[in-house]
Amino acid sequence: MATACTCENCDNCAAGRVAPLEEGPFAIGQGVDHSEWGRGTVQQFEPGRVVVPFDHAGYRTLSLDLVEENNLLRPAS
Repeated sequence: MATACTCENCDNCAAGRVAPLEEGPFAIGQGVDHSEWGRGTVQQFEPGRVVVPFDHAGYRTLSLDLVEENNLLRPAS
């Protein structure tokens, strides 16, 4: 399992809480692109899900199965 979120911008980081996170196909903090929502940054993994705040679309929680099956997120270039 990966370590806790280290974005230093969320409530968990501010409070010093540490929670195990599920690993996924992208690294925490990695930039990604979505065809509709644009650029985002992987914030955390939850069981079966990935949380990504997008620059112009806000926070989205996506199913890892759907992300991988439909290639919904690509590494940012």
